[in-house]
Amino acid sequence: KPSTILIRVPPNTPAHDAHATGDGQVRMLFVLSGMLYYSDGDTVDHAAETGYGPGSILAISSGTKHWVSTRDEPLQMVLVANPPAQLAPPVQMQLGK
Repeated sequence: KPSTILIRVPPNTPAHDAHATGDGQVRMLFVLSGMLYYSDGDTVDHAAETGYGPGSILAISSGTKHWVSTRDEPLQMVLVANPPAQLAPPVQMQLGK
């Protein structure tokens, strides 16, 4: 079953490590308020981050190393973890599933 989590991250929270999940689920991040600074890769590089504001949606496949940071304001987002087979066919196609 999908799981849904509300995540609150305080302002000025830098990422220290890139991480990846290995459970096979796809994470969908929905930015509710604040700015999500996100990038992927093996090593944290804050210069490579892209900012995503309220209303943004990101999909992160299992096994993708990534990190999340905040800057001047707190971040509030919803994370939904789904088994790939439960995603709508157009989303599966976009993720290469």
